[in-house]
Amino acid sequence: MEVSLGRWMWPNFIFSALSLALFMGQNSASAQLLQIIHTNDLHSHFDHARELDRGNYAAVKTVMDRLKLDAQKQGIETLTLDAGDFSEDSIFYLPGQGVEAWRLQSALGYDAVTLGNHDWLAGPSHLNRLVQQTQPTFDLLGANFLFSGNLPDLEKHMHRWAEFKKAGARIAVYGLTTSEFLYSWMAEPGLITDPIETAVEDLPEVRSKADFVIALTHLGMKTDKKLVNNTTGIDLVVGGHSHTATYEPAWAKSADQKWVPVIQAGMHGRFVGDLLVDVEPGKPMQILRYQLIPIYSAEAHDSHVDQMIDEARRHLENDYGKEWLQEVIGNSEVPLENAYVQGRKTWWSEFVAKSIRDAGKADASVDVTQFEGFDQPAGPITREQLFILYPRIFEFEKRYGWTVWTANVWGWFLKAGIQKAIALGVPLHFSGITYDTAADGTAMNFKINGEPFHWYQRYKIAFPEGIIRGAFGLNEALKLVLSSPKDTRVPIWQANEDHLKEVKVIRESHTD
Repeated sequence: MEVSLGRWMWPNFIFSALSLALFMGQNSASAQLLQIIHTNDLHSHFDHARELDRGNYAAVKTVMDRLKLDAQKQGIETLTLDAGDFSEDSIFYLPGQGVEAWRLQSALGYDAVTLGNHDWLAGPSHLNRLVQQTQPTFDLLGANFLFSGNLPDLEKHMHRWAEFKKAGARIAVYGLTTSEFLYSWMAEPGLITDPIETAVEDLPEVRSKADFVIALTHLGMKTDKKLVNNTTGIDLVVGGHSHTATYEPAWAKSADQKWVPVIQAGMHGRFVGDLLVDVEPGKPMQILRYQLIPIYSAEAHDSHVDQMIDEARRHLENDYGKEWLQEVIGNSEVPLENAYVQGRKTWWSEFVAKSIRDAGKADASVDVTQFEGFDQPAGPITREQLFILYPRIFEFEKRYGWTVWTANVWGWFLKAGIQKAIALGVPLHFSGITYDTAADGTAMNFKINGEPFHWYQRYKIAFPEGIIRGAFGLNEALKLVLSSPKDTRVPIWQANEDHLKEVKVIRESHTD
């Protein structure tokens, strides 16, 4: 969770500055200082983060370069890292079928980048193509991301870890990506191994070749701590995936009872992490300063990155048509907000569930609010904004993103599945399905279109592509209960457009 800048950032910064001054004064002869700059979960949000005044790759680049220059003036070397998910989740992922995201990642000047799940959602073959087309200038890491077949560019560029000689020390940066079942099926079955089991196997060799080991992970804060708990030999975890902003390092105890710092820099370029450590071989890594630097879109911009963002915009408009993207489809009297971020039902979550249901000509629909994108203000809604509100894509052959799928589902399975998802905290939203919540939080009194569920009746349910393909990718047996799965070939982008054209104006509570 993020906390108040006023409460945490200034006291921590002042404390860090005083500590550094004292350290430099007393230990300047022996200190071997290394500055580590880090980001994570940029998700191709080139021009701004969720807030219009935050983020922007050109502003991120300016801050990172300033940090490097300040360190260089003090004779301090720098290591620049990104913990993955720099690709899918933005409309800027579309131009050039992902190429612009990879080009800009190189332009930001990283030494090493770990692969995140949104970086391989198009599959290994597309990943190989992107690497071949862009020839990344950073070390691409993923010790537990395996691949088979003829993928020569991945074989050339992707490594389990990278070695750097910095500040007189041998620094190993060891990369891990998530193996969560919700995503791993897209990378082909069995190709992503358990990150903790892989680390337990690899770390003795990695440690034997380095004075310090930095785990550059796309696992999430909870799993990062579990990684430390179950291993030895890691000195620092620079993470991503959970979008956590660590205003001060979190700590986890390793298997040999050593405390290891874990840091993460939020998401979408809202912050750049700045860590200064002493890396004298033979001694524990010592933190001398840590801060998250807020990035504001209006601050100084790197001109080259600005130009690349402009080129990406032109590429997008050439691919899809500027007038087509900017055409106003309808209006909204209410802000269209991400229900997952808001932690409640929103007019947008109601709207998109109904869009999916209508496109599938189904009895009901099931959506996951975590699939939703950035909030949009009340007012005219363009076709581009409709994609920003639901920016999901797998293979680039489907250039308008996920499609609507339908399946015939037994009433008993539908009820059991919803109850299980609710118990697990999966953020579902429905159109045509209602239920009551008991005192203990369980779901009861299920109805479909106002009628009680019939256990042995099949209902036609509409889903976003990610749910159906994910379910089948995880478990072939689900095809027996989700019978007659069908791709309607209607993109959700189009389904939302059709719905908006029909209602013309999104008003409160008319969508279901």
